[in-house]
Amino acid sequence: MVKRIIKISLIVLAAVLLIIGGTAIGIYYYGVRQNRSIEAVGKVELTPPDAKLGQLVTAAVLLKCPWHRKPAEAAALTGQGAALLDLPEISRRNIGWGYNIWKVSVEFKAYRTGSIPAGKIDVTYNRYDDRTTDLNGTFIIPPFKCTPLPLVKGQNPALAGAIAPAAGPSNKRLHIILAIAALALIAGVIILLLRRRRAKAVILPLWAVALNDLHLLRSNIRSGSVSLSAGFIVLTDIVRGYLEKRFRLPASKQTTEEFLLQMNRDGSSLPPVQRPFLQEFMQAAELVKFAKFPPDENLLSQAIGKAETLVNETRPMENEAGEPEGGES
Repeated sequence: MVKRIIKISLIVLAAVLLIIGGTAIGIYYYGVRQNRSIEAVGKVELTPPDAKLGQLVTAAVLLKCPWHRKPAEAAALTGQGAALLDLPEISRRNIGWGYNIWKVSVEFKAYRTGSIPAGKIDVTYNRYDDRTTDLNGTFIIPPFKCTPLPLVKGQNPALAGAIAPAAGPSNKRLHIILAIAALALIAGVIILLLRRRRAKAVILPLWAVALNDLHLLRSNIRSGSVSLSAGFIVLTDIVRGYLEKRFRLPASKQTTEEFLLQMNRDGSSLPPVQRPFLQEFMQAAELVKFAKFPPDENLLSQAIGKAETLVNETRPMENEAGEPEGGES
């Protein structure tokens, strides 16, 4: 009876997680298709609005970003009479359906009294795809008035650089909810694994592994987690590794020149139609890697597409027995 209750509970939990996950994925890609832009939630706010001499001042702006967009970098410039304490900080403040609220904040102190002129915060956003247009934004830090520190009899005035910043409140509610959900999911998976005595390992064929790696590389480049220079290197490793295993070649131990020579010689297993692309791509990757040539995003995107074509056109055929032909074990 207990096992049945556990099984039913796990099924219900899995169904709820699938519904939530499916809805989240649908909203994510709907936002991508709509190509929604990033919006500022109000103007830059100062805390406190009127500071004392040497008092910590925080300038912050909230940004409403679709799930596939986010602020990547930020820089700040204060008005004359104030000085930055550190680089701007970027943090996620809230998660909603289809969007995240990001906070960009910077701390500084005024070192003279009187009116402190306006400053600015420059924010650079990630590039998702070729349709991405809003890549940066500038937000004005409002001017403020700095007044002298009130002195108490018998108390020495504190230096501006020695005033410790006040600790702000921390909100851990979201992290606690995510941790509980993750623990529940992990517990369900562990129970299911314990109940399965004979689990069959699914071994993907070489061409499927290569296509998955290429798809992941394209996604990482679009999200900005992999740079263009690194993308050329990763793509080279994927192509060389696939051809090495597919045609039983020592590709990883050969230089680019030796590898291309072997691929172009008579009797090579690589289809002739794919040889020009392989040579152009490998030479372009060598220039980016060793000659420090600036990488081209369009060239890399086209190279990934042609690499997918190469993998598809070199997939082993299946004989009547359903076993692959052409050198793959």
